[in-house]
Parts: sequence; structure tokens; C-alpha cells
Amino acid sequence: MQGYNLIVVFNEMADKMLMCMRKKDPYKGLSNFVGGKIEQGEDGLHAAYRELEEETAITREDITLTHLMDFTYHLDSCYVEVYVGKYVDVEKV
Repeated sequence: MQGYNLIVVFNEMADKMLMCMRKKDPYKGLSNFVGGKIEQGEDGLHAAYRELEEETAITREDITLTHLMDFTYHLDSCYVEVYVGKYVDVEKV
């Protein structure tokens, strides 16, 4: 079963969320959360940090991700792991 992750990143005040603009089809030009595929044998949390850094340059040192929930789509033979974290801009601290 293929795994995917979805990462919700909040700002310090938790009143805004990070959204990314899709550069490729499907849905090119629309906004979505950070996320991607979990590679075969890869730990879900490791995959979430990897995708977050690949897509935004936010690293483990910038944010602590917490596993929130999973969704399993049996008909599509896949699952989605949802992670959440609060980005703290160290330049402001």
C-alpha cells in the first residue's frame, strides 16, 4: 500500500498556514499543503521532514512535527499520514 504525507505548518501565532503553489499537473497553479510520497521502507516521520525540506527548505532544526492522524483509502490502496508543526522564525527570536 502506497503511503503519502501531508504537512500543515503554522506560523508562531498559529493564525496562518503555509500553502504551496503547484508547479506541475495535476492541479497546476493551485495551492496545496506540503507533502509527498513515503518511500518503501521509509519511516513516516522521516519522510515528512524530508518532503518539508525538499519543498520549503524548512529543516528539523526549524520545526517540530507531530503526527496528527492517518487516513486509509482501501479502494485506492493508499494511506495518508498527517503531520502538524509550528514554524518559529529563529531570526526573530
